[in-house]
Amino acid sequence: SLLYRYQLIIRPQDQLIVWTLTLACLIGMVVWIWMRSRAENGLIEIDRAPPMAPAVYLVDINRASWPELDNLPGIGAGLARAIVAHRENSDLFQSHEELRQVDGIGEARLSALKPFLAPIEAPVED
Repeated sequence: SLLYRYQLIIRPQDQLIVWTLTLACLIGMVVWIWMRSRAENGLIEIDRAPPMAPAVYLVDINRASWPELDNLPGIGAGLARAIVAHRENSDLFQSHEELRQVDGIGEARLSALKPFLAPIEAPVED
């Protein structure tokens, strides 16, 4: 008959052992997950995770390419290219204040840039 075809091939005595082992595994997994969630070094809860510090990078105005300068606040691609052109046509910047010689950089913009500018290294004497 149709029911006979779909019966398990395992003997009834062995079926009890399989069901017992399956249930034991499931209970073990639930207990393991519960213990891991209660552990002090368990998963990090995002709601209680400490805030990450913002990434801060410093740019050397005497070595930076225009794409690097373009990432600075208040500096677009045009102004970044103007800084590089000024640096190439004149000498290297000796101080951050010399950036004011570039058209488009005033006192307010320079003040906003200073936290992102690396200290200018003294020239090496030959």
